Amino acid sequence: KEQLLAEGLDPAELKKNGFHCHFHYVRFPGTRGDEYFQQIILTRRQGGWDLFSRVYGPKIRWADAYVLNPYVRLEGPGGEELTRLTLFQGRVGAHEAQRQAPVRGRVFLPLLPEDSRIEVGYDYFFDARQPEAAGGPFRLDVTARLSGRAPQ
Repeated sequence: KEQLLAEGLDPAELKKNGFHCHFHYVRFPGTRGDEYFQQIILTRRQGGWDLFSRVYGPKIRWADAYVLNPYVRLEGPGGEELTRLTLFQGRVGAHEAQRQAPVRGRVFLPLLPEDSRIEVGYDYFFDARQPEAAGGPFRLDVTARLSGRAPQ
């Protein structure tokens, strides 16, 4: 997928120092959120990381569904929470929601330990057409190496 560079990223500087970006696209499995998607982009810049995430999908844009408090969470090597980016505090969707999808968020982070972990999730999911599939919380680990070096 083609993406535009985030504001403040200079192509000349990237060519000189290298470009390190981790892109994750998550389609949540199973009946709960099977048409709920989340995109996570971590880009190394200016001595740290730019974390961007977007939540979208037909169930939370046009159908009778919502998701509560979608987030991205980064965890250190010892399991401690480094940061949590909540994309929207409340219900996101087309059914009894406070905001229609898509929602997005961005935060700049200092350098992260190489073996940090990335997790996406939400606190609750509801689909009026499939009320038996409602529930939460749900978390999904989408960990990638953050060192910027190619895997050995």
